[in-house]
Amino acid sequence: IYDGTTEVTSGTAVTAGTIIKSASKWSGTSMTAYTNGSGTAGAFDGDMNLGATMGIGFSQVSTVNALFGTIRNVRICNTNLSDAAIAYLSR
Repeated sequence: IYDGTTEVTSGTAVTAGTIIKSASKWSGTSMTAYTNGSGTAGAFDGDMNLGATMGIGFSQVSTVNALFGTIRNVRICNTNLSDAAIAYLSR
């Protein structure tokens, strides 16, 4: 997850051809990236700097964390899910 200032990744190694589930959330002063149920938190500056567009599956910082594959079953919630709920969704 990238807020225009800071990038947070789950730190989970991804193997080509392997199905993974990812989720992310941001609120207050923290944002968390989840992969397969495991989350890593980082600082959030309070602004996602989205403008008129939002990207899913690519990295503004480098191609190292970019997704090369198919994305399906995307959900965007307008409420803040609990850590347990979002970890469950990314399992």
